[in-house]
Amino acid sequence: MKDKFVTHFIQFHFAFSTKVRRKVFKNEEVKNRTAELIRQTCKKHGFQIRYLEIYPEHIRITVVVSPNQSPRFIMAKLKKETQILRKEFKQFANIRNFWTQAFLVSTKQSFPHKEAAEFISNLPKRFGNVVDKPETHLKEYVNEKVK
Repeated sequence: MKDKFVTHFIQFHFAFSTKVRRKVFKNEEVKNRTAELIRQTCKKHGFQIRYLEIYPEHIRITVVVSPNQSPRFIMAKLKKETQILRKEFKQFANIRNFWTQAFLVSTKQSFPHKEAAEFISNLPKRFGNVVDKPETHLKEYVNEKVK
């Protein structure tokens, strides 16, 4: 890509999931609308899409961006501007947060499919709870049904 004074090729690969890994993209209408919203967002903010794949519970995308755009900025824009799905589809009306805060970002030459699959599989599922681990000052996800 070329800006006024800089020629650059900064490419980020992302994987991000719906909250509690809901399989919302099984519905073809939701999947198509999500892809459309992502394309609109990328065009609006000057991100060039090199790869986009929508799975039942997560999205994998590669974008080429300018040097002044951070991965956190890009993710914030993509997630924020696809939140409209909650208003457009009544089955999501009661969902407060459509996306998890977590995402995977990589600058490898090709998309890191193995790492993305591992990242998604380690995200919390629908039934589970978070347990404080005092010895590490971290929260750990316990994958068991809440009683």
